[in-house]
Amino acid sequence: METSLKRRIGLTLGLALATAALSLSLISANAEAGTSGYCGGEKLNASWSCYGKARTVYGTSGHGDQHSVCVWVADGGGGYTYEFPMCSGGPGQGVYNPLEGTLNATPAIMNNGGSWNTVWGTAYQP
Repeated sequence: METSLKRRIGLTLGLALATAALSLSLISANAEAGTSGYCGGEKLNASWSCYGKARTVYGTSGHGDQHSVCVWVADGGGGYTYEFPMCSGGPGQGVYNPLEGTLNATPAIMNNGGSWNTVWGTAYQP
């Protein structure tokens, strides 16, 4: 009976260590991913948009100094939207829009306020 208990403890400890190692490897993989800015410091009037250069991305984020912003990714021509825009809650608040995979696309940010807004976008790259 004591041997069985020791075996269970050993298996549980081994499983916990394997789970921890897998978690650390996943964290490390994401930490190696890159970011690049787009439309940083651009001043946009109400409902104006700014598009960055096309690149391979898995998400985009942004914030506005004076108002809310919305972020998304579009095709290389800045037209067709691959993902629905996601919007921040107000001035200085960030918003993150993850993709379901990676795309070669154009990151975009829009002023979601009624007057001028200085916007800052970040693209997340593998």
